Amino acid sequence: MEALQSFNVGTKVDWCFREDDAEQLEEVTFMRLFWAFKPYIDGFEYCRPVILIDGTHLYGPYPGVLLSATAVDGFSHILPLAFAIVESEKNSSWDWFMDRLRRLVVGRRHGICVISDKHLGIMAAMQKSGWCEPLDHHRYCVRHFATNFATKFKKAGLKDRLVELAYQVQPKKFKLLWGELLALEPRAVTWFEDKPVRNWSLAHDHEHHRFGIMTTNHAESWNKAIVDARRLPLTSLVRVLFHKTVEYFDQRRLEIASQVSKGQIFTKYASNFLNRAVRHSTGHSVKIFDRGTWLFQVVTRRDELKGGNTHTVRLMESSCTCGKLQTYRISCSHVIACCSHVKMNFHSFVGDWYVENQSKIYNGIFEPIPNKGDPRYPTELAFPRVVHDPDIGEEEGAKKNNEIRERDGFPEPGKAWRDFIERQLIL
Repeated sequence: MEALQSFNVGTKVDWCFREDDAEQLEEVTFMRLFWAFKPYIDGFEYCRPVILIDGTHLYGPYPGVLLSATAVDGFSHILPLAFAIVESEKNSSWDWFMDRLRRLVVGRRHGICVISDKHLGIMAAMQKSGWCEPLDHHRYCVRHFATNFATKFKKAGLKDRLVELAYQVQPKKFKLLWGELLALEPRAVTWFEDKPVRNWSLAHDHEHHRFGIMTTNHAESWNKAIVDARRLPLTSLVRVLFHKTVEYFDQRRLEIASQVSKGQIFTKYASNFLNRAVRHSTGHSVKIFDRGTWLFQVVTRRDELKGGNTHTVRLMESSCTCGKLQTYRISCSHVIACCSHVKMNFHSFVGDWYVENQSKIYNGIFEPIPNKGDPRYPTELAFPRVVHDPDIGEEEGAKKNNEIRERDGFPEPGKAWRDFIERQLIL
């Protein structure tokens, strides 16, 4: 860790040792380690203000848990923001991690939306470490939320209905689906009483803090990508994570360079969204009500039994009653139809997160770390010897794979999951 900080200046590292070792100068007992790489800390400033947090067990000779904070760039790619190795997923370790994430990575930036499962340690840490309303926001991973619901109510089809309900961006559609869900399972209303609807529903996330990101799948995809590293001793684990993040950084820069060389304005994620919206905008009927405030009414085209819906678009306020523009910060089909009607470019209604900010995210530089024995390698470290705590035993069930797989009714993170989400967006 000393070498990592020495060659990559600005990388943040923090330690926690056993309390009775606090005054020891020669040897300390390891409890926790937090670290975050400087290029990713700098890059997060240009990402959507959303952080996904997750924990995964280590399988190697030293039991423990790897906690991670992951951001998402405009390509919908992983941005590994911070890591910690802790003894277990208990309240105090989550609190310690979230405190370091706030102080060492996020800093004074507020308006952050943290998405996680409903682990009791996370829920307590969100309050204790200051990640709460009105400065910051906490939302639930819908995949875990729906799985918990299905565990309680085992009736076929209920889980899928809850997912569809959570993804709705229009309150009127939410109300309709909510009624259908309760008609199938009236007892569910009690289950939802202590679960604020804004924490799991897009339609009730009125200030649109989660940018349409509904799950922690990005974080879990990262955990899957490093599954072999989770079996290594801790020093090797840190080394592998360093090289893996460097590899990701380089891949993203190549992708951005390729996009620029082809003259593409938006990220692939935004372009796919816009292409669908442009196709759907064909046939929309547009009426302008006020050119001073760019107030429009849009009637969607009819397609068999669908369509014929009416939406109000206020271009000066960047809002549409369909909710998609505010949720995703990308032009919806109704906005595109209005812009086409008055010969206006709809590109201005696409957020910077999907355009110019991408190159800024990956502006940083990682420096290689030489081998021990290299003249540049730190030799005299004012640091005690760090030893493993033999009293830390592996938690019951630690070796079980806790991630939710297709057997739970959801595809694994990856292309299958992206296709699943795309279907939800179209619905």
